Amino acid sequence: MESIPGAIGITTLALIKSEGRQLRPLTLDNVEPTVKNGASGNYPIIKRFFFVTQPAPSAAVQKLIAFVNSPAGLEILAQTGHWPP
Repeated sequence: MESIPGAIGITTLALIKSEGRQLRPLTLDNVEPTVKNGASGNYPIIKRFFFVTQPAPSAAVQKLIAFVNSPAGLEILAQTGHWPP
């Protein structure tokens, strides 16, 4: 989409932000697709992600999940267009 003038396509705010894409997300019913609007429910199109693990996840998996839920992990998520539940 970046390389074709006037192109329109489907992507996510998270992808645009995390990859530093030069794309302009479109509004829906005059609501900007921002992290704040998605988290508040004002922007109705969102994509949820879940961790799916075995009943007893390995120490490495537990460490990853703990990091994602830590202040540092949550800050990375916020900077890249994600928000916690």
